[in-house]
Amino acid sequence: GPRCFAVLIVVVFHSRLSVVDGGFLGVDVFFVISGFVIAASLLREIDNTGTISLRGFWLRRARRLIPAFAFMMSTALSVGIVFLQLGPVQDAAAATALAGTFSVANLYLNAEGDSYFGVAEEMNPFLHLWSLGVEEQFYLVLPLIVVGAVAASARTRWSTTHILGALLTALSVASLFWSQQLIETFDERGAFYLPTSRFWEMAAGVLLAIALRRWQPSGPVAYAIGSASAAVLAVTAFTYSYSTEFPGFAAAPVIAASAGVISAAPAIGWLNAGLSNGALVWLGDRSYGWYLWHWPMIVMARQSFGDTVTVSMVAAALSLVPAAVSYSLIEQPVLRRTKIFTGRRVAIGALTSIGALALTATGVQAGAADNWGREVPVLKPDGLAYTNSCHAGPPPSFNNEECRFEPDVPSRGLIVLVGDSHAASLADGVIAAANDLGYTVIPTSQNTCPFVDVETTPACNSRRAETMAFLADATPDLVVMAHNSAAYPRMAATRRPIVRDGNGNPLTSEAAVFAAWADGVASTKAQLEELGIPLVSIDSVPVHGEELAAPTFLNPSPPELSTSIEDVNDLRAGTVPHERRILSHTIAPAPLFCDDERCRTTLDGQWAYFAHSHLSRFGSLALTDTIRDGVSEALASAD
Repeated sequence: GPRCFAVLIVVVFHSRLSVVDGGFLGVDVFFVISGFVIAASLLREIDNTGTISLRGFWLRRARRLIPAFAFMMSTALSVGIVFLQLGPVQDAAAATALAGTFSVANLYLNAEGDSYFGVAEEMNPFLHLWSLGVEEQFYLVLPLIVVGAVAASARTRWSTTHILGALLTALSVASLFWSQQLIETFDERGAFYLPTSRFWEMAAGVLLAIALRRWQPSGPVAYAIGSASAAVLAVTAFTYSYSTEFPGFAAAPVIAASAGVISAAPAIGWLNAGLSNGALVWLGDRSYGWYLWHWPMIVMARQSFGDTVTVSMVAAALSLVPAAVSYSLIEQPVLRRTKIFTGRRVAIGALTSIGALALTATGVQAGAADNWGREVPVLKPDGLAYTNSCHAGPPPSFNNEECRFEPDVPSRGLIVLVGDSHAASLADGVIAAANDLGYTVIPTSQNTCPFVDVETTPACNSRRAETMAFLADATPDLVVMAHNSAAYPRMAATRRPIVRDGNGNPLTSEAAVFAAWADGVASTKAQLEELGIPLVSIDSVPVHGEELAAPTFLNPSPPELSTSIEDVNDLRAGTVPHERRILSHTIAPAPLFCDDERCRTTLDGQWAYFAHSHLSRFGSLALTDTIRDGVSEALASAD
């Protein structure tokens, strides 16, 4: 029953039904259940034998998890070649699958979080393997802790459960506070994906199993615990959302409520009956298979038939079919027919499956690298700032030859390009324009790190200070600044606002960010004026409201994406007009891409963007004349 509740709210959440914005909590419920079930098994083994068999434990886990996993992975990897978008999407899927095959998908996804132009997570069909990775890492560590507790008990007067309980309590408290610390230091990916920040959730299930050996709630106490716990789970599922800082302390009510339901349900008639309902038990028994299959099928359906709630719901419902097949024909036979599927055969089968899946994922990566021979639009950054590691690299320096672009004639001076990723995607046009005018160019930029004088993260603040120090030393003839300025106000109400006040507190309203941005632009201009350095700003390029229509194996040439001029202007209304009012010189790239009605992502039939808000090298070079005119005007005014 609890398994059914957990998988249902996860599937509904992944289907994007907004009625359960906190459906991701189902994973945390699963963690508690897993810890409880595994601990109960281990404690029974200690009662019967005085210790546990590590080999036996890990063989049971392999028997339970790997056959269904291998069936899903081999099918999804193969089918994904046809139904997943080409290029980075298939590459990311294969890389995640490879990591998941070795139970480290969560570690891979956490590391990939620094990839600003990585594939959007909702497009990765194997994203859900992160939670399986966390569980399997826990299964690796927990039995070792239990063996240690058994050994310590033999040398002391303390019982194994006392030692195990004390040790897990200490580790759980440390894990919980570590999770919260990661959130408060802006490493929410680490808090979400790392096993050290999730350990306490599964350990809570283990501690519950230990506690219930000594005290089982009953009567009014059980009724109060069970009713309150069920209410907490319902309320958090409906009130938590992406904006919730999670897991950290926010997960504590969910974990406590999950433990409360497990402990009290047997003593509460209505709750026990509800969780023992035949339909819920049927789904709960197949929850592992449904968990494995629903997300790949939802992702592939969205990319092939349209990103709508209806498509997602149909795919989620249909995913029960392979889940049921897997349960009946693969999972149960392997679990029950132990005379056929002996420990030795399970071990050999597990190792063979892992090797075969690793080879398959590697093969898909190789095919995705050249888009299976299909001619497709640019799908990833291809400009000089990226290929020469000038973007998101070291602070600017005269000593970095790779990031100093000289003209063909003796240089007349220096122009420095600064800003966030928009500056990097515009670098080719700026370099071509400045070189045409006889100037050397040094680009320097960082993802989501504006050169505008606003408080953001400590790393970005340091980056801006280092860049300003370089400008003071280099005294360039001109600074060219470019940002996706509209993005920062939009982030104000999200889970991770960037712009902050002087005390480091996030600004959580667009109006506050608008005001801070205007003040920051004025401050940046004033600082450069004190250094005698003129400034020109490139307006943000037209930003489209969704990712580019990407190619698939069956449709390698998707139609262009366009956005109404009204939507583009509305998006920029809070920042670009202020920048133009404050600054003496600005450059407007929009006229090249927009007419009176719409802004497009192609020029003369060729894709000018590689992402919904970032230009490709082709798109950037198409702005060379526009940028040259703006730079010439700013230089002339400075003279």
